[in-house]
This record gives sequence, structure tokens and C-alpha cells, in this order.
Amino acid sequence: MPPSVRITEELILDAAVELVRERGADSVNARELAKTLGCSVQPIFRVFGSMENLKQQLYKRAEGMFDAIMTQEIARWGIPFLGRNLAYVEFANEERNLYRFLFGSGVREAGSILERIKEQQGQTKADQISAMMGISETQARQLTEDTWLITQGLAALAAENPSKLREEEMVRLLNVVAESFMGLGHEMRKKQPGQDKRL
Repeated sequence: MPPSVRITEELILDAAVELVRERGADSVNARELAKTLGCSVQPIFRVFGSMENLKQQLYKRAEGMFDAIMTQEIARWGIPFLGRNLAYVEFANEERNLYRFLFGSGVREAGSILERIKEQQGQTKADQISAMMGISETQARQLTEDTWLITQGLAALAAENPSKLREEEMVRLLNVVAESFMGLGHEMRKKQPGQDKRL
């Protein structure tokens, strides 16, 4: 008789991620996880104690997945606020159900990833953007706020629309906002992934 597989935290979270991806966060319950893992519900409660604790850990796992995409996009574009915005929309586009769970569920607490993104946007120094773009610091702050609003709308569209948004279209729409600031869109269009101009 083959040895039984030990049901670990990692295995349970892997199964939970796949359930969210395939059927949404509401499908994550002890019975469905046990069915997916081929075990009883006992190991799930032994490891996590409660479904609430499991969902908190699942939220952290989804945060890590988003962080990886965001780090990659910031490095690729070299402009942190643009990279963060594109990563946010890309996550909604590629991982609709995980996006809804991560940014639309009531699981997150203070210090959530959404709050961290907003904080990072705010920490992009207005004087750096002002110097780079040739605009006032007030305009620079307004630019980051407006691009974030457009980003939120694009992500909501991507999460609800089965047809994928193309990256070029996302950048074009973000440029629409930039162009309202003295032709800034030209600067973003000139920017190509990999160059070392940073905000």
C-alpha cells in the first residue's frame, strides 16, 4: 500500500489558489478543498484552525503573486508609477478571480496591498516628477492621482471583460491622462521598457 501524502500548508494553499482561479473565491471552503486534495476536512483544520485563518493566508499568497508581477513591470519599464499601474491592470487581465479576491474581497486588513500601492504612488516624489517632466509639483501630484484613477477603471474593465486588453492600449489610455499636462504623453511614448529613466 503506497504511503499517504502528508497534507501540508503549501499543498492546501496551492489547491485554494487553483480553486479561486477556476471558480472564484466563494468556492474556497473546507469541503471543496478536501475534495480537491483527496482527503477529509480534518487536515485542513489541523493546519489552519479555521477557514478564516486559511483565507488570510490565501490572501497573503495572492499578494505575493501580485508583488512578483509588479516588481517585474517596474524593472521592465523603469518608471515605478507606470510599472505599478500596468502591473495592476495586467493582474486583473490575467488573473480575474484572484484580482477580485485580492482587491474586491473583505479579507484584506489595514496595511493591505491596495493601501501599499496607494502609499507607494504617494511616495513617488513630486519634485522628481516635476523636474523630469517640466511641470509643477502640484501638477506632478495630480498626474499620479489621475493615472491611478484611470488604472482603477482599466483594471475593473479587464476583470469583467473576457477579452484581454492589449498592453499598447493600456499605455495609450494612460497617455491620455499625461497629455493633459503640457504634452507629457510624448515623454511616456518615448519611454521604452528597459531604459533607466526613473520616477
